[in-house]
Amino acid sequence: MISSNTIFDNSKKKKNNAAAERLQALRVRMAQQNNPEYIDSDSASSRLPRPESAESTKVTQIQTRTEFTVFSKSEHQDKIIIQQEIISVRQELTLAIAEMKKLGQRTTEYEKAVHENIAEPDVYHLNFFSRLSSMLMVLRQNIQESNSWMDMTFAKKRAKGYWNKAKKGGTTFTLSHERKMATQAG
Repeated sequence: MISSNTIFDNSKKKKNNAAAERLQALRVRMAQQNNPEYIDSDSASSRLPRPESAESTKVTQIQTRTEFTVFSKSEHQDKIIIQQEIISVRQELTLAIAEMKKLGQRTTEYEKAVHENIAEPDVYHLNFFSRLSSMLMVLRQNIQESNSWMDMTFAKKRAKGYWNKAKKGGTTFTLSHERKMATQAG
C-alpha cells in the first residue's frame, strides 16, 4: 500500500520538475531579449530598413532595446507564468504547513512568508518559494526521523525502569521465572 506521504512527494517532484523546466525556458527567453543580436520577428523594429554604417546600427540596437523595455509581450507572458507558479507553490506550502501543524510544529514565520503580498512578482520570488518548499520537505523528514529517535529514547528509559523495579523488588523480581527471557544472555 502506498502511503499518502509518497504520493505527496511524487506529485511534489513532478511539480518541481515542471517548474524547473518553465524557469529554464524563461531564462532562455530573457537571455535572448538581452542579446543585442537577437531581434524578435514579431516586433515592429524588425521590419525597419537596416542602415549600412556601424554607428547607425548601434543607434538602431539602442532604439530596439528601449522599445523592448516599453512593452514586451513575452515579458508580460513571463510575468503571468511566474505569478501562476507562485500561486501553485503557495498552495503547496499551505498544504505543507497544515501537515506540519498536525505534527505540532511552530510555523508562524513560514505562514507570514507565504501569505505576504508581493508588489512585483519575479523569478526571485519563485526561487524563494521553491526553496522554502524544499526546506519544509527536509524539515518534515527531520521531524519524522526525530519521532523515531524519540521512540527509541523512551524505549531506553523503559529499560532503565527495570533496574528501579529490581531495586524495589530485590531478588524476587530479578530471579522470577517470569523475567527469565528478559534477563537471559544471548
